[in-house]
Amino acid sequence: MESKERVTDALLDLIRRKRNGETISRKLISDETDCYASVVAIELGIEEGETTDEVRSAQPNPNAKLKVYMDHFQAKFLRETENYYANEKQAFLEHNSLTEYMKKERLRFFELELFQNEFGALLEANKYDDLARMYKLCERVEDGLNNLRSALESHITKEGLAAIV
Repeated sequence: MESKERVTDALLDLIRRKRNGETISRKLISDETDCYASVVAIELGIEEGETTDEVRSAQPNPNAKLKVYMDHFQAKFLRETENYYANEKQAFLEHNSLTEYMKKERLRFFELELFQNEFGALLEANKYDDLARMYKLCERVEDGLNNLRSALESHITKEGLAAIV
């Protein structure tokens, strides 16, 4: 098994464990994602004729890391996510009513709102990789990007007013 496949599987396992309620740091997942991008970049660089030292010594380009994420990880991650939630829904409905399921989903949307409230903090901290991941997650939820757009407008307004004062 290639190293990028091992890292992919390890990262997906961390995400699965977090979804199942284990306490796993978001920083650990973020660091694993960065590791994933680096491993894939090294493998791709070597395949293109660069030496390992040349690839490792290069400063990582945030756009290249996002491209690696989108080209080599995102599709598998989205498939795993879809399967996870489809299985979770099926298992939940086997033992609970539709009303209980709707209550559970409402709680999940509340969690998404909390997640989106962190948007401003990520902007201020220049966490572009995390912002890109947030965008990708929010675009899959109805009105998710509208909420991010509102948060961005608020952030710009706040920063603009602070600059004027």
